[in-house]
Amino acid sequence: MNSFLKYNSNIFWNLIIQFLISVILISYLYFKKTNKKHDFLNKKNKLISNFQILLILIFIFSLMFNFSEITNKIQFISQGNSINLNELEKGDILFEFSGNSVSIIPGYWSHLALYLGNINGTPSVIESTLNGVNINSLQNFVKDYRVSVAKVNLSNKSRKKIINWAISKKGLPYDFFMYTKEENGTSYYCSELIWAGYKQVGIDLDKYPGFRFKYLFAVAPQEIFIDDDIIIYHINNTIKNQINSNKN
Repeated sequence: MNSFLKYNSNIFWNLIIQFLISVILISYLYFKKTNKKHDFLNKKNKLISNFQILLILIFIFSLMFNFSEITNKIQFISQGNSINLNELEKGDILFEFSGNSVSIIPGYWSHLALYLGNINGTPSVIESTLNGVNINSLQNFVKDYRVSVAKVNLSNKSRKKIINWAISKKGLPYDFFMYTKEENGTSYYCSELIWAGYKQVGIDLDKYPGFRFKYLFAVAPQEIFIDDDIIIYHINNTIKNQINSNKN
């Protein structure tokens, strides 16, 4: 629980602020209606009242959404054990949480990458960022973010096929149409790239492959995180230090 509070106190502050704003708006509407006599048949007053109610509903919806996010965080804290650096395998999936700056992405996780092993002597990943599909060092990917690893039961042949497919997409642009997904497209967002790579070996990592109000027709990082085909491990600060000091 201490870890949960330590790393996610900003979410609680966000939750408290929105709750207070909602209370203020509800109180304002209540006292305005009880302390003043209004002609409820007056269209102007009715429009103002409806607008205030709409604001309240928006804040309440946002409040409920944050409760959903907290549930995701509790699920994160309760899953997985730490993993050693030498236990990383080609084809493993790396999840990244980089804070609320990307809270538009549904779920806890905001970014994904595929571990490639050593590329020219450097532990590397392939990922799709706003600059497109590219290869990055593991050290640069980890940075100061919270990172977890997902392992899938794969043969070496399948791992190689996934990696080769992903590398073949290097240089493609980022897919900004994040409401859907495409296995063989001309652009990819981060989780779409990982999902499509695993589809090459017959594994669908999309927990909800159809339509979901929260995820639409897309495949969000959170959907992959909670998929039944993966086992979750965490990268703690000790492992981060190993990655940052690794020279192999």
